[in-house]
Amino acid sequence: MKKLLFLLLLFAITISTSMAQKAVFEKESKMNFQETVNALKEKAAEKGWAIPAEHDMQAILKKKDKNVLPSTILVLCNAEFAYALLKDDESRKSQTLLPCRVAVYEKEDGKTYVAWSNYKEAGAKVTPKAEEIFNGISEGLKEITSTVTK
Repeated sequence: MKKLLFLLLLFAITISTSMAQKAVFEKESKMNFQETVNALKEKAAEKGWAIPAEHDMQAILKKKDKNVLPSTILVLCNAEFAYALLKDDESRKSQTLLPCRVAVYEKEDGKTYVAWSNYKEAGAKVTPKAEEIFNGISEGLKEITSTVTK
């Protein structure tokens, strides 16, 4: 009985860990920090995504006497996807997931990383209409980030 409970607990932990890994993607960049930020901005614009905001987290925290490695959050918006979500009453609630964000940061290993949410997974939990739209968002972000990641 104890073995069974232990195995069930181990299984639950494994499932929960793999689900958490699916919530956010993280990939190493093949470029340095600033090159990664610049390349992402360029590719996003090329693909029709606007970047209405950029948050330099290192600078923001430095003002509060907190030191962290370089870290920037790019806020991305695709008007077509946003419009498709906002024009439909049922999927409008999913705007809490918008705008999309892509984080670029250095780790102590000296390498630059890119991270973004799994919008496909999130969209599957909203409505069928939103799921379709979030699949498109997911593919768009994959195209943008794949240009800089290994």
